[in-house]
Amino acid sequence: ASLRDGVVTPSTGATCGTAPAGTLLLEFRAVARLAGRPDLEELAMRSWRALGKAAGRRKGLTPSKLKMTPSGCAAQFVFGNQSKLTVGSGVDSYYEYLLKGWLQEGGGGKPPKTWSDAVDAVDAN
Repeated sequence: ASLRDGVVTPSTGATCGTAPAGTLLLEFRAVARLAGRPDLEELAMRSWRALGKAAGRRKGLTPSKLKMTPSGCAAQFVFGNQSKLTVGSGVDSYYEYLLKGWLQEGGGGKPPKTWSDAVDAVDAN
């Protein structure tokens, strides 16, 4: 990993907790708004969308860890094969941030599909 360019190579086997990734993106977006930096807000949103598209969800639940893809792009995530599907430690805040992110955008319309899918999965189990 390089602090200078922010690139983590897949060969390092780098993983990140899903909940910490969610909070950093949500907070970064808020700071970018407060600083009047729409360019930085868009970077946070691009990462948030990539996180939302990450492969590995099962029945609406999200694994607790993220792992880099072979492309080496820090904005492309897949869920690590050693992650657990849970609503507990390591991912609980991620579900909360789905709703908070929607509210941060103004809360118009329906909550995000990732949020409603997670609620449905919890209700079903």
